[in-house]
Amino acid sequence: MEGNARRALSIAVMCGLFLASCDSTEKPKQKGGSVQNSSSGALSSLPVTLEGVFSLNVEKGPVDEKGVSEANFGALTVNGVDYLVQVSGAVLSAAAVPRTGGKVKATLGSRTDQYGPPTYIITAMEKL
Repeated sequence: MEGNARRALSIAVMCGLFLASCDSTEKPKQKGGSVQNSSSGALSSLPVTLEGVFSLNVEKGPVDEKGVSEANFGALTVNGVDYLVQVSGAVLSAAAVPRTGGKVKATLGSRTDQYGPPTYIITAMEKL
């Protein structure tokens, strides 16, 4: 039952973040690669490096010696636009971003629709 409740919470959080980002009309800052928003609000050119505020919402899988899960889901907020993101425990640990989140520079390397709304995979991150 605990696993089902955690999964339901994960889906609810991801859907809520997606719906919140639908109302925003602002475009993200261009950093690194070319960033272009399509009419759906999705990034059309990857990889791209963005600066924004990362917040951790869901941790999944076993944790390492530092207490970091192998798969982590959250949001990267850039100029008021929330992008759903997934980041591995290794990348999150290397960035030394606290569990409460914070300002980061993150490289979005790819995108998946496996979880419903577009979710971007963070391949590199550094705390600012």
